[in-house]
Amino acid sequence: MNILLIYDYYSPEKLRQTFSDFLFCFEKYSSHHVFYCNYAHGIPAYFKHVEFDLIIFLHFFSIQFRLNGLSYEDYVSRLGIVRKSKAIKVLFCQDEFFNMDRINRFVNDFQIEGIFSVAEPSEWPTIYYDVDTTRVRLFKNLTGYLDNDMCQVIDQLKEDIPQRDIAIGYRATHVPAYLGRQGKLKVDIAAVVKEAALNKGLTVDIATVTNNKDFFVGYEWYKFMLRCQAFIGVEGGSSIFDKTGQIRQKVDNYLAQHPDKSFEEIEAACFPGIDGNLALAALSPRHLEACVAKCCQILVEGSYSGILQPGVHYLELKKDFSNLNEVLELVQKEDVRKEITERAFKDVVESKLYTYQSFVEKMFADCFDLRPQAHPSKKSPVIYKLNQLREWFIWKSIPWEFYFFKKVKQWLPTRLVTALKALRNRGSIG
Repeated sequence: MNILLIYDYYSPEKLRQTFSDFLFCFEKYSSHHVFYCNYAHGIPAYFKHVEFDLIIFLHFFSIQFRLNGLSYEDYVSRLGIVRKSKAIKVLFCQDEFFNMDRINRFVNDFQIEGIFSVAEPSEWPTIYYDVDTTRVRLFKNLTGYLDNDMCQVIDQLKEDIPQRDIAIGYRATHVPAYLGRQGKLKVDIAAVVKEAALNKGLTVDIATVTNNKDFFVGYEWYKFMLRCQAFIGVEGGSSIFDKTGQIRQKVDNYLAQHPDKSFEEIEAACFPGIDGNLALAALSPRHLEACVAKCCQILVEGSYSGILQPGVHYLELKKDFSNLNEVLELVQKEDVRKEITERAFKDVVESKLYTYQSFVEKMFADCFDLRPQAHPSKKSPVIYKLNQLREWFIWKSIPWEFYFFKKVKQWLPTRLVTALKALRNRGSIG
């Protein structure tokens, strides 16, 4: 089959390993011709000569669609070739808590037939309020899976990590207030557990970071997990549904004038009485990776997509932290940690139920079940190779483009720099 995968990524920073694994798993674990298209650089004209069987709008596209400052019409203006295609069209969506009016409109305008959501089915009527579910099928998937290579790498790294010298570890990025208390929990847990663990004389490495530069990436993250006896965590997501993105904008504007305000003060000023109108909580790839590294997890109570069970695969911490002392006593017992980590490894890792390979196989089966086709489209090997070359060039040129703008913009008039950026966003240059 000819598969077109559309994503949107324009940054000189190297992709996090979990993002990279998700992006390239479709080609790695299938025999289809997967044409990658970085929408940040437009849609190449030669795609009109390819008959696609399936078009996938990845979450790298759907997130940028809502974050980009362009109007809806401007953002989709380059998708003419794709809009006219008779292929099956599906959309992957994450961060389904803000600006979903754009996504609902896009699903209808582009005749999307399948949506892969990380939200629980109970939240779909709230999130996809304007989608005709008799025409569009929704599928539940995870934010990330286990890659075969990653499992092998962690196995090899174990030989270089002689002992687990950290009792409890954790890293979380700064969470904006517009994610509500579900997001706030990721920061709260760091301070509370760190203080309690230190009072018990435990060695901890717990921190909340404010930018990607302070975060472990690639193999360094795996090494960090292998040094930890236990890891704390919480489901990702949001407890606020921001239908149009106005709450997010209101919070940003408020913090620009009042940068030191507390969460409670921000809530009172920007979204009083709204927190709790959505229950979007999702299992993170970090939870699966901890199972591979056999790092005992201390997780705040939640559903964890029904995959991880409390007392079976992790030690459960109440949301109000009322059982924290009891959990810290348990996690210091080696036999308790071993029992939990071995069971998690067996059920999650050895079962191979949550690998990218199994995900890709099921995903393609679900997609082609939407509209069964008797005959696949004719392959276009020359255009396929040309597209691979284009993608390679894009990934190589992005850092240089950023470097050029950084060096040159100081000599150019502000209006000209703004105009060049606007042209790039519309895909006219770059």
